[in-house]
Amino acid sequence: MQRLAAIACALGTLAACQSGKGKSEPKSDPDPKPVAEPAVTATPGANGLLPAPGADMPLPWFAQPNPCPDDAGLVGTPPPRGNEVWCARPDGAKHGRATKYGKLGNVVAEGEHRDGHKHGTFTTYHQNGHKATQVEFVDGLENGPVTMWHRNGQKALEGTFEQGKGSGPWTKWDEEGNLVGQGTYGDSDPP
Repeated sequence: MQRLAAIACALGTLAACQSGKGKSEPKSDPDPKPVAEPAVTATPGANGLLPAPGADMPLPWFAQPNPCPDDAGLVGTPPPRGNEVWCARPDGAKHGRATKYGKLGNVVAEGEHRDGHKHGTFTTYHQNGHKATQVEFVDGLENGPVTMWHRNGQKALEGTFEQGKGSGPWTKWDEEGNLVGQGTYGDSDPP
């Protein structure tokens, strides 16, 4: 029953959140607002977010107990009624996990925020579900490895960023996996 209450809370049935069976707004918000749109009718297994009855599938992160940091609450609405779910502080700054969905309900981007800035690994996906990009962020700036993939899943580009700028070596491949370029950021940037 707790599992269903967590799903209902995550999908927008505010009563489930307020009953204590799911997570509601941050405690410091004197004027509570709905976490998501009111009452979503969801059929398990119908949209890819909920496991089908009897399926042994983990809940989405936002349906887990306490999905956001203590000073943030769950905001947004997942498919089929919405296209984004994220954690935010009472002032609206994103803080914690975030997931965006495409028109078909598929994940198109996911990552973490800290104090309103991207922080940690951000991943985007092609419509076919293959990864498109994976980039490390620190306080809103690309900082660390970056990898890009073609729609067919073949690696397209690999490099590194420091403080939001390309740094060090990069390598580029075509859709068949053939090496098409190498260089060093600053000397020769990838085309």
